[in-house]
Amino acid sequence: MADGPEGTARIHTALVLVGMHVSFVSPSARWQPDAGVGIGPAFLRMRGSAAPTYGDATDVVTSAAFAARLGLAVAVHPRVRLRLDGHIGALVPRPLVRFAGRTVADWGRPFGIGVLGVEIVLP
Repeated sequence: MADGPEGTARIHTALVLVGMHVSFVSPSARWQPDAGVGIGPAFLRMRGSAAPTYGDATDVVTSAAFAARLGLAVAVHPRVRLRLDGHIGALVPRPLVRFAGRTVADWGRPFGIGVLGVEIVLP
């Protein structure tokens, strides 16, 4: 959410990545390090509620997303793995939230996230 004297905006984001990854060991290894890269669209839907004298507005902005990932999985069962992944990425161009021509927020600067997950291996 972005706030200013002009009003507030709620921002919802969605990111879709398509990519490839490389495993550094055999699929049957207990410890499985891997890496990957991805690219895809990012969508930001912004809905503004304006203060008096300004107008409400809704906008959808798209941008290109780029990301890289390093991961490590450990097999706890032949078909179940625990995963730890680190992602870094950025949006180009970086979407801006503007109130009456003034930038009040942006999204997509270089970012990083960590993910802990469970992987189920299908036959």
